[in-house]
Amino acid sequence: MRRRPKEIAQSSDIAFLLIFFFLLLAGLESSKALTVRQSTATASSQETTISLVLEADGSVRYQGTPLTETDLENLLSTVKQADISIQDTTPWQNVVDLLSLANQTGTEVSIHGT
Repeated sequence: MRRRPKEIAQSSDIAFLLIFFFLLLAGLESSKALTVRQSTATASSQETTISLVLEADGSVRYQGTPLTETDLENLLSTVKQADISIQDTTPWQNVVDLLSLANQTGTEVSIHGT
């Protein structure tokens, strides 16, 4: 009875692991990334800047009034900049959702915590 040399078995195991690793990497999507830009507000853009508050429950308020997602999208599409206050206990997913919506509408965002 012949046995396979250990060197060949180890090489095939490594090759299998490499193939698996590259297939796993090929399935990852990089298109879900957000581009974060740092910008300074100018005097002319101050006129089109709004202030929003992202509450801990995920609701967004503009001038004290809660906004629906449609109202928020319409509002963000009409302004150039938004100043967003985020409560400390707000889940990160809500922050990412709001930033994604602002990115889709082309609104520049400045963020600070409350």
